[in-house]
Amino acid sequence: MVRGHTLVEVDWDAVTIPITTRLVTQSHSSSGPSPLIVTRTFDIGTAMIRCTLALAGAHGTTVPAESELERADLLEIAVTVPGHAPMVTEMRGAATDAPRVQYEKDAALFDVLWQLQAHAVNSLGYFSILKGARFSHSHKARKQADLVEPILYRRLAAMLRHLGGRYAAIVATHGLRQYYNARRPGLLMQMQSMLQSARQHLLFAEEEHAEIAAIIAESSATAQQALADFRWNGTPLTRGEFYRLLATTEEASARERLVREYSGAVLSAYQQALFPALPRLNAVARTHGFANYPAYVGAIQYDLPPARFLDILEAYHLAHDRTIAGFVDTLRTLLHDARVHEWDVHYLANKKIRMALGGGELPTLTFTEALHAAQAFYRDLGIDFAAAPLAQAIHYDTKKREDKYGNAFVTRLGAGNTVWMHTNFAPDAPLTLADLQTLVHELAHAAHILLSAEEGHGNGAMGMAATPKPWREGIASALDQLVVSRAWMDRYLSPLSQFADPDVRRAMAGVHEPLARYDTMLTLLRAAFEMGWYDDGPLTERLNRWPTLAAQYLHVAALPGTAGGRIYATPHFATSPGYYVVYGGGLPLATRVTAPIATALAHDDTAALQRQGKMLIHLLRQGVAFSTLQAIEQHLADIEKTP
Repeated sequence: MVRGHTLVEVDWDAVTIPITTRLVTQSHSSSGPSPLIVTRTFDIGTAMIRCTLALAGAHGTTVPAESELERADLLEIAVTVPGHAPMVTEMRGAATDAPRVQYEKDAALFDVLWQLQAHAVNSLGYFSILKGARFSHSHKARKQADLVEPILYRRLAAMLRHLGGRYAAIVATHGLRQYYNARRPGLLMQMQSMLQSARQHLLFAEEEHAEIAAIIAESSATAQQALADFRWNGTPLTRGEFYRLLATTEEASARERLVREYSGAVLSAYQQALFPALPRLNAVARTHGFANYPAYVGAIQYDLPPARFLDILEAYHLAHDRTIAGFVDTLRTLLHDARVHEWDVHYLANKKIRMALGGGELPTLTFTEALHAAQAFYRDLGIDFAAAPLAQAIHYDTKKREDKYGNAFVTRLGAGNTVWMHTNFAPDAPLTLADLQTLVHELAHAAHILLSAEEGHGNGAMGMAATPKPWREGIASALDQLVVSRAWMDRYLSPLSQFADPDVRRAMAGVHEPLARYDTMLTLLRAAFEMGWYDDGPLTERLNRWPTLAAQYLHVAALPGTAGGRIYATPHFATSPGYYVVYGGGLPLATRVTAPIATALAHDDTAALQRQGKMLIHLLRQGVAFSTLQAIEQHLADIEKTP
């Protein structure tokens, strides 16, 4: 028990996760539309993953349990329900109908798409678990999940394109727009959000989308397999363990060798699967008027074009360069003024704290202590993970297992009102402040999904999935950065014996606060570095830009990319170019929300925390209303103008 909250201890040898989705078919009868009930049960075991699918309804179809992962096309049955295609054909005549008839057809089409997109979006959580359960892409279930996931979206493309045309026609006609708003307020906004969340599927033809999906899946799987096969001193090494070693290995030469060898494994995979695909991805994007593939990803998927992102990077550099340079200078003194390398920073930061504390080990937390502290923070903001309904809505899969996917993530399940929280903490292993930040970050995602699901009626496409990725990751990152402040530690860690001494908290915050600025700049720079891979010119020149970037923005020495410089960070992110855009790129908006929380913490003002928490909850609930960064920015501006 954790403060009244039953922590779900997953028995991974026998996990059963049921999901039931109701889809409305178009085979109307006198009693109304007939439902297609899709029930999936995932049985996940240590030796295998088995997924069963049963379809019942219009045809009373039952699919044999062992067939689903053998035949990816069976999932298409759930999406291409009989009657949907004829409905699209019928809709094409809507523009010539009377407004009432147009409205009825458009509203019916939207309702079907609502159900189908909820089914597709919410189902992706199960594929995240399938792929996360076993790190090796050679596992049959993982390979099949990689095939099935893009199919779920592609089957919606024709209807979504038609909805896009209908929406454009409606908003361009004043009288028609008024008629729709009068009949069903909010329908047009929901149409717009659905289109926003499916923009990438509306732009490309199905064969283009299939090509991109195949390239991404192949390069991601190859990079993940390279890390699954990687051994350090004969032992497998997860990404989290790599970073932990980098921060604790005393010998600088050993840290450098770790970076070179770990990066070498990823770099080899990129050379095999990702780098040869860059021209193909660019060619598809240029067919549709984009300068390159990152420009497409930024404009269409992230709502943050590269030029705007680079402005954010430069603004952060201008605001925090002096802090970062001064921080690195203090680390240089620990090396007797020798140059600080990229693999030195986190080790030297820890060493600086130990020296301030007179030597000895850094304070750590148990998992239970870390979860208590994270939950206490959110409880002060009015988000109580230890009470209903949130306590019952989160399945915690926190413990490390052999070959388990090394990253942390939270994904929606079922109807979108339940989430799966995946972390990789070794049982009874001590947790660091960075691990505590991970818990705060992932709980922010859980709150975002669950609160927005209330507004989206369980439809992920109308909840958090309707919002731009930079907003989702930006707000979680801004909240987790509060953890390293002195005020946060004073309030939530001081009750623990290892943090009771104010000198400990002062030393930790004195290093971790500027380190957070360095890490944010590193995140922004990593995204810019990855996007540069798609520029024209020799690839080796683009890879070897990293030392120049690191010297200018981070004030550290670094390896060139051809030797692994910053290749090692997170391989599956690199397959979606510049994915780190969504972390650093969302911070300017997110910090406008968390800055008043930081002020309330600094003043130990519980009432102010509660007020700011209400605002945070309001913002997290928005879902469909926040389908663009501009909408979020305008909403924040309106709030800030209110006395």
